[in-house]
Amino acid sequence: MPKAALSTIIGTNVSSTDARNTRTICFYEGEIQSSLHCVNKTEKRVKDMATGQNRRIILEIERLRGSVKWTEPSVGEFHFDYTSLDDKPTEKPVITRGRILTSAEIFKEAAFEIEIKLLDNYPFKPPEIRFLKKIYHPNVGTDGRICDQLLYNNGEHKPTTSLLDTIKRIAYAIDNPELDHAVNPEIAAEYQLNRAEFNRKALEWVKLYGLSRN
Repeated sequence: MPKAALSTIIGTNVSSTDARNTRTICFYEGEIQSSLHCVNKTEKRVKDMATGQNRRIILEIERLRGSVKWTEPSVGEFHFDYTSLDDKPTEKPVITRGRILTSAEIFKEAAFEIEIKLLDNYPFKPPEIRFLKKIYHPNVGTDGRICDQLLYNNGEHKPTTSLLDTIKRIAYAIDNPELDHAVNPEIAAEYQLNRAEFNRKALEWVKLYGLSRN
């Protein structure tokens, strides 16, 4: 910008150094505006991602509401009981509870309550799922957690895996214990070597801790 033009704008005489300083200030103001624009775009992308994540969670929960039945990989049902989305829609983690009904002879006398916890990084990280009541099973730990290797191929969760598919996989694992992924070695050994005793204890726990199937 010419000195005369700068003098006119500022209202006083300007030296060459002042002119350079003014150009420098104008340059940095432009850089700041550009940076702010980038920040705003980044914030928008993050907000859009969060909105998409919320839509995914809402859709997943809606698919579970009521009673869901399936025939593959085995016959089973899921009865929806509660979700924190209903009373705390913006709070994380999202907690959902319901009952799994399986079809195996020793487990079909009751339903088994599970809790599904969706953290901030869902669906890029798997949901945390646990049984809320005791179940006598080689693939379920004392903390109610089921072996991840059973839920996902090679133990790796994929963002495209739905909650319903995961629940169906749990129901299948309950009906069909997989000893290669046992989290309770003693129960696994009993299941393999003394099936009658395993069935007796499992049925006893079903009667003690199982919930209504209605």
